Amino acid sequence: MTDNPPSRRALAMGALGVSLIACTAVAIIAIITDYPLVAATGAVLAVASHLLLWRLLNQAHCEAEGG
Repeated sequence: MTDNPPSRRALAMGALGVSLIACTAVAIIAIITDYPLVAATGAVLAVASHLLLWRLLNQAHCEAEGG
């Protein structure tokens, strides 16, 4: 078994996953504690992280299929 370093795409996908979880948690906590501006900001960042993560997943899938 060789120890290959993770690709840049894999690192980006990991960072986006962590960002998605963190922003979602911030938005939920802000909703519960009645901070609407923080909740909206967290929600927008969570959606952006989600869209970027799916874009990278789709690119990886297309490359794996040869397209």
